[in-house]
Amino acid sequence: MSLANLRTLGANRTLVLINGRRIVPTQPDGTVDLNMIPSALIERAAASPLPPYYEVPAPVARRLYRDTRAVLTPDPPAVASVQLLLAPGKAGPVPVRAYRPMGAAKDEVLPALVYFHGGGWVIGDLDTHDVVCRTLANGARCAVF
Repeated sequence: MSLANLRTLGANRTLVLINGRRIVPTQPDGTVDLNMIPSALIERAAASPLPPYYEVPAPVARRLYRDTRAVLTPDPPAVASVQLLLAPGKAGPVPVRAYRPMGAAKDEVLPALVYFHGGGWVIGDLDTHDVVCRTLANGARCAVF
């Protein structure tokens, strides 16, 4: 990873922007201070000129969520397979992704996890939660839907 931007936070701490995307606070010795990450994110959100999701129409909130989330999203981990499925729904087909973990054989029967993200049925979609589902599949060695 290349360092694109450094900003001094004081007390010999530095805020590192990696690859122009991720904020990682570090200690003087270069180790990551995990306690600083939530504070840095909260400060960044508070300083944002963007309106809160609840003050804008749903389509705008969805776009804001998608666009701002991309800055903090790591690269997606590799999985054995990702398949797009359509589940029947009252208002028409509902897109669903099926993830199989790395190392899983094509015909191997796996435990399954059905993941519902917390978007209140308003914001978030298959793409905004792709990394989470891939990570769950690999970490739990199960199929994720």
